[in-house]
Amino acid sequence: MKKIVFMLLIVITWYVGGMYHVPAFLLLAAAEILVFILMFLTALYLKAKVGVQFPKSLEEIRKNEQKGSSLCLVNKGSIPASRVWVQMRYSYDRERRKKKLLYKGYVGKKEKQEFSYFIEAPHCGIIKTEIRKVEIADYFGLFRKKKKENLSQEIAVFPPERYMKICFAEQTWDDGERSAQGAAVPFSHSQNDHYQIREYVQGNQKRRIHWNLSARTETLLVKEYPPESGKWEELFVDLEKPQSDSEQKKDAFYELLYACLLGLFRAADGVCVKWYEETGKVCRVQIMGEADVREVLLQLFRTEGEWIKGTQTEADKESGGFCLNRDLGLYHKGKLAVQFTEEQFERELEQEIWIA
Repeated sequence: MKKIVFMLLIVITWYVGGMYHVPAFLLLAAAEILVFILMFLTALYLKAKVGVQFPKSLEEIRKNEQKGSSLCLVNKGSIPASRVWVQMRYSYDRERRKKKLLYKGYVGKKEKQEFSYFIEAPHCGIIKTEIRKVEIADYFGLFRKKKKENLSQEIAVFPPERYMKICFAEQTWDDGERSAQGAAVPFSHSQNDHYQIREYVQGNQKRRIHWNLSARTETLLVKEYPPESGKWEELFVDLEKPQSDSEQKKDAFYELLYACLLGLFRAADGVCVKWYEETGKVCRVQIMGEADVREVLLQLFRTEGEWIKGTQTEADKESGGFCLNRDLGLYHKGKLAVQFTEEQFERELEQEIWIA
């Protein structure tokens, strides 16, 4: 619309100047034509020089948290860009309908401008944010040039921080006695301690990768330390699909799993998490801190569509560890310790769970 109005202005100015022989109007019309061409070239230049990027490929937020994610406008040109529109879409992996966001911003010459945008995160899981189109306009807004982009970012939505109050018969629960940061950390070995080398499998912590040896052998290898003495607990995550699998129940499962791992880590010297993939392959992760707990959930978020098989076997039950299934039942040594409900699990988490 602005372009049409500006062109009409040029025509009228030129007509008046030519009809009534007014040199000033003719000069003004020439200046308007020059500005018109200059704005067109400016829009083309900014289109080539202005882009967008995500500072991180993965962002982490909490469920229902107001914290936003970040996006960068990058201007490699020698003039500022005052009119930039970024069109974004985001959705959970399991959702088909995508919500849209529109950002209008400014970025100076040879500058990188970072801004935050806020999204709705009502459920645990992974939100995928996509940028498909960026529009850059000249200073008068006469020309808007569209620039196609193919950028995406994952936003991991984790549960709120809660601790399942798991108490063993020989222990008493004290919120001030231990914390996730202050608990005994397993595998606190020095570089001179003995360890074994084995091939990397899914679920191993990246910090245990032996980078030098992996580079020489062209095979991803990890260090495996013998466990230290102390009380270790094992949690089997039963991913067998329940009869009822609503969004509310999925959220309850993730929140219970998060709280259970943090609670076991506070009550024991270490925790080993185990689950089966759809192919029957075993995944094991040793919990050494809250970061490892988030890593477990992140792996489950990414493989959620493959949750078909993976029931606890008799051997798993006889191992004497814990088991949490998607029906929200927590078992110990094959016996039900507590059955949570999707409507009241937050209140049920406040109660102590005594294990004989």
